[in-house]
Amino acid sequence: MKLTEVISASPASMPQSVRRNDWRCLTSADPGKIIPLAYAPLLREDRVSRGAARIRVEMAETVLPLLNAVGVTAYAHFVPFLAFDRFNGLDQLNRSYMGQPETDGGAVVPFFETITYDPEEAIFKTMGIHAPDESEINSAVVEAYNVLVNFRRKARSTKLPLRLKDETTLATGFWRNSTMSHIVPDYDAAMLDGEVELALDGEVTFPYTIGGNVAFRNAQGIAPSGNSAPAFSSGTETALFGSWYRHEDLRLLMDNIKGELAQESVTLSLNNIEQAKRTVAWARVREQYSGLDDDHIIDMLMSGIRVPDAQMAQPILLDRQTTIVGMNQRFATDSGNLDKSVTRGEAFLSLNMRTPPMNTGGIILITLEAVPDQLFERQQDHFLTTVDVDDLPEAVRDDLDMDKVAVVPNSHVDVLHSQPTATFGYAGLNYQWNRNIPNIGGKFMRQLNDPFVEDRQRIWSPETVDPELTEDFYLANGVHKKVFADTLAEPFEITTIGGLEIVGKTVFGRRLQEDVGAYEAVEEKQPVEESGE
Repeated sequence: MKLTEVISASPASMPQSVRRNDWRCLTSADPGKIIPLAYAPLLREDRVSRGAARIRVEMAETVLPLLNAVGVTAYAHFVPFLAFDRFNGLDQLNRSYMGQPETDGGAVVPFFETITYDPEEAIFKTMGIHAPDESEINSAVVEAYNVLVNFRRKARSTKLPLRLKDETTLATGFWRNSTMSHIVPDYDAAMLDGEVELALDGEVTFPYTIGGNVAFRNAQGIAPSGNSAPAFSSGTETALFGSWYRHEDLRLLMDNIKGELAQESVTLSLNNIEQAKRTVAWARVREQYSGLDDDHIIDMLMSGIRVPDAQMAQPILLDRQTTIVGMNQRFATDSGNLDKSVTRGEAFLSLNMRTPPMNTGGIILITLEAVPDQLFERQQDHFLTTVDVDDLPEAVRDDLDMDKVAVVPNSHVDVLHSQPTATFGYAGLNYQWNRNIPNIGGKFMRQLNDPFVEDRQRIWSPETVDPELTEDFYLANGVHKKVFADTLAEPFEITTIGGLEIVGKTVFGRRLQEDVGAYEAVEEKQPVEESGE
């Protein structure tokens, strides 16, 4: 019998071991994709004591040296198993891990789901993963990749499409350092302005004139039949605010209604003004959690309550490095082609990573994106198109503008847009005076209808007609390969060298040696004890 009334919930002490996960990876890929380079599984309670990856990116030969930069960005993320869609919380993950259903008699949520292996699927081909054709393998790497892509897209914009958990194509990458990142497709006007409640005293007079039929609808939007619809004539009705024209569940549809105060007043409370300010402040706090799917988790976080499950239910960035591809022009050496040349590009990146013990386990995923700098060559020069002083910034007027929001027309992005005055998006007031216009002229100037110009082979940028603020604005769709000498081959070759030292509870056997009969040879020399009578 125990003399203490304590039940331990601490895990048993287990000896720790160190295992390695080395990377030696070589692959090729197209630009504008999120390229998975390498992965490492972390078992439950594993931690990375030290990890590094050295990445070399070689760009294929281009016809001419490129004039705009080509950026490459490498990421190291840890995707916990709890971030997979089928797990609703740590308790469900634990039960799944131990093969237990959530309820008696219920189905067990599988810890590993399977996917049919096809060597031609992009993710397996890019990562060099081998398995028997049409065999069933676990889908952890595919799921981790899609969870990571969806997480990054949610963080960028709510307008971007999400991928299915078992998609094996390569996801489109993001534009790097877009000069239009300050423009949004919509905005929360209430959060900018705030809303103050007004207390209305007395009665309100609604003058109205009815011409033709008055439309009545019930709560389901159906018009009554027969003589059940009340009849009204032109005139003025006076009623207490909030009780006007209550007739069971009928609704009176009228336009252009105006209210007039009948010698009464409107009360504006200072408390209401303060409440509006606080509402805006809390709305900005909630905006930080816009990528989370569950409202109750958001509400708890806003209340200052830590939710450990939520922190481990999304990918964690371990390291990120970005650089520009360096160009090297090489001329021909034979006498007849001394003016001929090809240009190759090369870049190097290094990632370092370390983690604490990860209770849930998960996948460490190394990804890379290679995209050219985005150019909006026909961007509007707002100074040159300003012909009235009133269109220039004016300090007092602009300071008194409470919203400080401007509508961005399509002409701001492309002066030759077919709908120049239509709305492209929204930005902060006087956005156009933060100038970042690429002025590309001379023989490189972009011409009307975008005909082929050999000199523009040195500019690698998609030439979009009538750009819109759609997913193409965020994602690098339509990145062509016309600047390369071989327009069909994948132009980027990526080498990844590195590895991880993982500390965990994996029990390893001793390193084995080849059997040379040593034990038997020694055993023969053991003295034999003679038994006494």
